[in-house]
Amino acid sequence: MRTATTRLRAARYARERWTRRAGFGIALLAMATAGVTLLRETQRQPKAALATNEPSAIRQLRAVLDRRRTCLVPGQHRMLLEHARLHIATLGPATLTVLGQPANALFPGAAALAADLPVEGSIDALQNALPQTKGAARVAALLAIDTLEPWPASELEAMLDNDEPQIVEAALKMVLARAALPLELTGSLLSTLRSEERKVRQLAFAAMPLELAEEHVPTLLALVDDFPDDAAIAALLGRVPPSEQGLAALLDRIDIADAAGIDRLAPALKRYAESPKIRTALWEVALGTDSVPRRARALYCLELVGARDGIPTQTAAFAPILQYHLARLRIAAGDVAGLDEMLVLASADEDPDEELRETSGHARLLLSKVARLAPHATFEELQAWRTGVAAAPRTTLPIPPL
Repeated sequence: MRTATTRLRAARYARERWTRRAGFGIALLAMATAGVTLLRETQRQPKAALATNEPSAIRQLRAVLDRRRTCLVPGQHRMLLEHARLHIATLGPATLTVLGQPANALFPGAAALAADLPVEGSIDALQNALPQTKGAARVAALLAIDTLEPWPASELEAMLDNDEPQIVEAALKMVLARAALPLELTGSLLSTLRSEERKVRQLAFAAMPLELAEEHVPTLLALVDDFPDDAAIAALLGRVPPSEQGLAALLDRIDIADAAGIDRLAPALKRYAESPKIRTALWEVALGTDSVPRRARALYCLELVGARDGIPTQTAAFAPILQYHLARLRIAAGDVAGLDEMLVLASADEDPDEELRETSGHARLLLSKVARLAPHATFEELQAWRTGVAAAPRTTLPIPPL
């Protein structure tokens, strides 16, 4: 009996001890929660105080600008502007107030909103604020003014020549917004291609006219010389109408270019080769008395522009590398005679003439690629492949040695 009573007392004591501990834990949790809540409320106070101190119109403008930043698609932006126009009586004066404060953090957003709505009187406010702006605020003011009342070409030209990439980028966006490019800006656009900012160069290429006047050839050629690995700049030469001056300058660049460099000039070459006179000039170089490297480059240019006519039938008197290029021209035209000429070159791998042996190696590599054989295919394998071919396969030929 005493043992049972003892057990009951022990169990009751254990329950009471657990209850006290649980109550203490709950009290600690409640205190911690209250502390966190108090901390959060303390952190919120400065913002709440700021919102309370701001005029209601400025708070409304701030809310619109915050929502404007979250608009991800044009439809959302359009709906926001429709809503804002319903409250223009409040938002208009608030926007003008902020535009009078260029240092205000809301200024860039307010400038854009003033242009989008538009807000009456904002052009004067932006013009007055412009001398005091810098950085993002200045860019926003320039873009907003252009939306409300487009800048004249002379002002855009000055912006394109600015030292600040942000200003140049903004000016390029304004140029792209024009229905037609003011041609007097072409020179400044070309100059922006020298920018170290990738975004600026991208916008400059996008704004470039499809047709460039011959007067811009020297500027373009200087760019090609300064940026020899930039295919996009080289391609701009293809936008200049063919001329003897342009061709002479192009050939000068080809003289010092490797095959990859000539490939970058291909768009210009193809444009120039539309003129029979230009093709004739290339053939005159290729078949004339110039240096062998210059003639080889001219032949490769003819290959790139798809020349099919004028290929001489008697080539034995030509230097081996020129025979190689003439055979390439025939193969590119689908003529099996080009394969036979290339096979003759490929067979000279043991010739005492070093130049011929070197050309023989290039011929073997080309035939292996065309035949889809291993690069080290034997001459017998190449010859066996040729017997079953009725026409030269249409395929991309390997870049030639230049």
